[in-house]
Amino acid sequence: MKKGVLSAPNGYTQMRAEYKKRQRVALKHMRRGAQKMPNWIVEASNFVYRIWEPHKEGFVCFGVANRKVNSWDHFWLSAPVTLDEIQKTMLGFYPISMDIYFCPNVFRSKLRRTTCALPTSYAWADADAFIPEGYRPYPSVVIETSEGSFQCIWKFDQLLGSSDAEAISKNFVYRYGGDKNGHTVTKMLRVPFTINNKPERNGEFVKVLHFDLMPLPCPKIKVDKAKPQKSQPSGRKVENATKLTAVTIIRRYSRYLPREVQVLARETTMNTRYQDRSAVIYMIVCAFLKAGASHVEIVKILEINPYFVSKHGGDTAIAWDEVDRIVAKKEAGQ
Repeated sequence: MKKGVLSAPNGYTQMRAEYKKRQRVALKHMRRGAQKMPNWIVEASNFVYRIWEPHKEGFVCFGVANRKVNSWDHFWLSAPVTLDEIQKTMLGFYPISMDIYFCPNVFRSKLRRTTCALPTSYAWADADAFIPEGYRPYPSVVIETSEGSFQCIWKFDQLLGSSDAEAISKNFVYRYGGDKNGHTVTKMLRVPFTINNKPERNGEFVKVLHFDLMPLPCPKIKVDKAKPQKSQPSGRKVENATKLTAVTIIRRYSRYLPREVQVLARETTMNTRYQDRSAVIYMIVCAFLKAGASHVEIVKILEINPYFVSKHGGDTAIAWDEVDRIVAKKEAGQ
């Protein structure tokens, strides 16, 4: 392995191997008639298929967090998808130890980044503890990820560019309630009929409380056209911003960092002790700012950090947004 370059994490390799074995064995038994498609896969795949069915080109994806080996992985399918493809993909998933997610939106390549997003007819919100009945209009889809915690999707009557879809999604949580960091087009939502394996959730079942994809009239949300597009943020050299690798940057500032942040910054897989990914990202950014790291260097660290990648797909533009937001928050004394 070259100096300063992270190797593929063992957890990822183990996760992929287990997935392929589980899928291979299940398909073999089904061909022999010794096993039927599990009920949870039938229900979950029908749900995801109906969400993805309108996408006629590009790629859609599942995201899976394996708490057993502390690893995250994407599973991509080409649009338009078939129900059979979704079911065969899900045969390798094991909900007892895996948190299973999907992105409702579609991408032009197998990269879950805002710059790769294709037009969508959806908006979304991580409502958390906000009661969905408080949204106007009422969501097309309501998922209860655990008792008293919700995620929502709105289906509109027209296609929206990623910036417009994000603006509408942001408006829902800022105007009514919900997670104010969960409005990007790369947002992953929990797949219903699976299990929430976060330790504090005690293996609760993910439920569908409401499902009606009759298109809603699209809200008229004014998007600030003067705001730079995320693919080329103002004053930011997104590509080749620094020749230093993340490993080199972490090593440079290591002596000035708390031990906890040193460990979190170097990790290649998520530690089950740290369930709040946003809190970890905030901790890392604040610590490196205090140590004297530049914004460019912090973005480089976030791009490969498992807590950031599992939440935002390693999107450089979102990394810049996170750094800018945290800096503004600190400057405001919040």
